[in-house]
Amino acid sequence: MSFFIAPVNPDAERLLREFDAHLVELNTLATLIPLDGASSVVDMETWCADWDEFLTNFGACQAEATEKHVALPLTAAIGAKGDQC
Repeated sequence: MSFFIAPVNPDAERLLREFDAHLVELNTLATLIPLDGASSVVDMETWCADWDEFLTNFGACQAEATEKHVALPLTAAIGAKGDQC
């Protein structure tokens, strides 16, 4: 007896795992925004550098997904979380 197994797209699987990791990082960055008066300038600069690196990596993931025709589950809630930052 033979079972049909759909071909696996390794690029799609990798990009979806990468996207999930970016969402975890986005949630972490959103909770660590140094907006209170107790935050030092160094903390703010560090957060901004981390945010800039996140945006670069997230954008690269989105660009590669578009190039390889992989649909990422980018929702309005995720966009709103990014807007908070």
